[in-house]
Amino acid sequence: LQDKFGETMGLRLCEGCVIGALDEETKELLGVATLKVSLLKNTEILESEKSEAIAKNAVASLGPKQRRLYKGASISTIATELLPADTSAVC
Repeated sequence: LQDKFGETMGLRLCEGCVIGALDEETKELLGVATLKVSLLKNTEILESEKSEAIAKNAVASLGPKQRRLYKGASISTIATELLPADTSAVC
């Protein structure tokens, strides 16, 4: 886990969450799953690191005034407004 998640510090464009399922009566944990937003390019789901790099590069290519508009924007907003039509944010 340290190798995969150890580098992840600070604000990330690709949001993620952990969900769990509990038995209604015993409250026993039945299982967990993780969800993470990523980019879908044509029919290929990109790794989150590559998705973040593509989104950050799209914002970095803008002028300073335009970049300020996207400070703190979600990857969904960046994908919709700055990336080609064949690329979208998915979870």
